[in-house]
Amino acid sequence: MRAALLAHDEVLRTAIEAHKGFLFSHTGDGVVAAFPFPMSAVDAAGAAQRALELPARMGIATGEAELRDGDYFGTVLNRAARVMAAGHRGQILLAESTAGLLSGVDLLDLGRRRLRDVPNPLGLFQVRAPSLPEQFPPLRGVDSNPGNLRPAITSFIGRDAEVTDVHAAVKSHRLATLTGVGGVGKTASRWSWYPADLNEMSVAHHEASAAQRRTDRDPAKKWSHLAERKRQLDIEAAGHAAVADSFD
Repeated sequence: MRAALLAHDEVLRTAIEAHKGFLFSHTGDGVVAAFPFPMSAVDAAGAAQRALELPARMGIATGEAELRDGDYFGTVLNRAARVMAAGHRGQILLAESTAGLLSGVDLLDLGRRRLRDVPNPLGLFQVRAPSLPEQFPPLRGVDSNPGNLRPAITSFIGRDAEVTDVHAAVKSHRLATLTGVGGVGKTASRWSWYPADLNEMSVAHHEASAAQRRTDRDPAKKWSHLAERKRQLDIEAAGHAAVADSFD
């Protein structure tokens, strides 16, 4: 395995340096490099992918970084790592920040995805080129809509009177129940008026519902999902009181 990793690193280093890149960090089974131009990074990734005996995940993002003591620092490094982590072996993924600067490259638009530790959904693209594989499983990432429901494409509209009635009922009673056939807007009505002081309760309940709706129906994953969210909620509550590439 050690010999395979050494050969892997040598292929990456050769491809990076041949395209004017600077390899400045190792991540155990991967490397991180900086390039002067987006096209140089894409060409280096393609060359490395074709030469590697063991295909690797590769992710590229473009942004500002600070060079300090031979190492780069900046949020773009985190984005590149998250883009890489969303892919599969043999796949080259680009963030929209890189894709928008390229011309003459065959890119497959994979849509906007939520990635771990990236605050906003990110547009992702796959590089397509001769001798590179094109078919891969669905991207990994944080599903913005856990379960099997389509994501909402508009804000909640058309129930102003009902929302007002629900708000008044909750203000005057300890408990209010919304009834109706599926799809009439019971859940949307409820979420549309939650006040700020119920935010934490809302998030916890929403996460529990999301985990329950998970399409994989895997109990271990469901409880792991809830435990992770509980830790995040605990951390948030305490606060109020006081291009990378890798093997799979």
